[in-house]
Amino acid sequence: DTLAQIARHEPGTLVYLNHQRSERPHERVFYECYQSDDAFEFHEAQVHTIRFLQERGQHLAGPPEVWPLATLSGVINGELRAK
Repeated sequence: DTLAQIARHEPGTLVYLNHQRSERPHERVFYECYQSDDAFEFHEAQVHTIRFLQERGQHLAGPPEVWPLATLSGVINGELRAK
């Protein structure tokens, strides 16, 4: 299970959430937040991630949209995050 693997082996993954859109229940939005660029690269190199990326096409009606974001500020687990 991908989520169990992320929880066990990826301490640099701060947030990994799979959302269902209320108005479009067939659509999913994944929100991921990593401690660093290195943590993201580590996540991308994992067997479970590679398998997910290879197999996701069979579950999609079209190409996925991916929006890389840069954190400007916020709070994670009570800790202030700012660039």
